[in-house]
Order: sequence, then structure tokens, then C-alpha cells
Amino acid sequence: MTATPKIVADFTVQLATALAVGGTTASLSLNNDDDGNALPTGLYYFTLDGASSNKEHISCTNTAGSLTAIKTVSRQGVETSGVLRAHRVGCSVVMTDFNIYINYMNAIALQGAPSATASVQGVTL
Repeated sequence: MTATPKIVADFTVQLATALAVGGTTASLSLNNDDDGNALPTGLYYFTLDGASSNKEHISCTNTAGSLTAIKTVSRQGVETSGVLRAHRVGCSVVMTDFNIYINYMNAIALQGAPSATASVQGVTL
């Protein structure tokens, strides 16, 4: 997982550009939260097409509504470069807390923990 995001907002917008399978960049229709505040540049977790069978969780960097370094995020919190499904212009983009919690809990659980082995981070009992 990447760095823990520090941005939480009441946020629902749409994609302004389509995302093809494997796509890693897109644009938002609006870069303001529901209170009208511009979202600062940073790491975000979004859910695309949340109310359909095309639902997908992503992580990305948002810079003034331009999404880059998009990764799909599995329900287990594994990030993979690019989206797994195509998403049309106008699909819903919602701030999601599911992946923020996974990321946060993983960071807390491993903070200061010694490596379990030379290649595995974690705590051994």
C-alpha cells in the first residue's frame, strides 16, 4: 500500500473522461467537495460506478481534478496499476472510506514492527 491519505471529504462527482481497461489517467467533472471547497492535491481513494455491476475501487493522485497513477484496489487492499473495467464519461466518482481504513489499519499495525523475515514485513509471535 502507498502512503496513508490525509484527505477526507463529502464528495460525489462524475468522470469527465472515459477510462479504458488498464487506464491510469482520467479527469473529474468537478474538483470541489459538496461544501464547494477545492480538493487539495494528494492521494485519494474513489469508488467508480458504485451503483452498478461495473463497480471498482481505485487509488490515485488528484491534482486539480486530474487523476494520475490510477490503480485498482481489490477488496483485500491490493493495488494494481490501471483499472480492471472500462468506465464511461459521466460514471459516478465517490470518495470511499473502505480503502482508507484498510490503508490506515495496515500502517498502524506495521508501524515500528521489525521485519518478520528478510522479505516479509510484520510481527512474529
